[in-house]
Amino acid sequence: MPHQNPLQCPSTCCDHAVKELFDQFFSGEQFEFQFLPLCQSWYARLEVMPISLRRQMRRSFTVSEANICHSHDYHGVNDVDMAQSELYGRERYRYFVLKDRGPDPQWVAQLHVFAEGDTAALADFRISDLATSQIFRARAWDSNGDQVYRYSTFGEPLGLGNFIDVYPGMPLRGLWPWPRNGGNQS
Repeated sequence: MPHQNPLQCPSTCCDHAVKELFDQFFSGEQFEFQFLPLCQSWYARLEVMPISLRRQMRRSFTVSEANICHSHDYHGVNDVDMAQSELYGRERYRYFVLKDRGPDPQWVAQLHVFAEGDTAALADFRISDLATSQIFRARAWDSNGDQVYRYSTFGEPLGLGNFIDVYPGMPLRGLWPWPRNGGNQS
């Protein structure tokens, strides 16, 4: 059963054009990366809606400053996602809309960067600060809503480990944290 469009931006910053952009790319497939860098006061969650999840796994999925839709960069107090705030102790956030800027765009994304009361950490944040080594959880779902990829540096509930159903054993590149060439494949 297809699921609903998961990308919901804060209503205070989201205009009709952004909602249309999210709906245009909604195929039912999605993936997310959660970043928790050491020695930083921020946590980030990147949620991506690709036209084709398989294509983004085959290709080297990356993001850069060029992907930012600058008219939708927004700072706020975390009244939108209190569960994340309570879980990670972050009360302020910065919100970005990102889009593939290629000649045939293949994905759209939203990035939430959460920080403790320190607004300087949010102001100083750059997309280039995101690194594969900072990802502590990554997940992907197919158009039926079934999880087809999971990576976690922490133990998952019920003892479920990392898995990939889309391309088993194929090394992934870009931000995909696992499996990698020459790295730990478990």
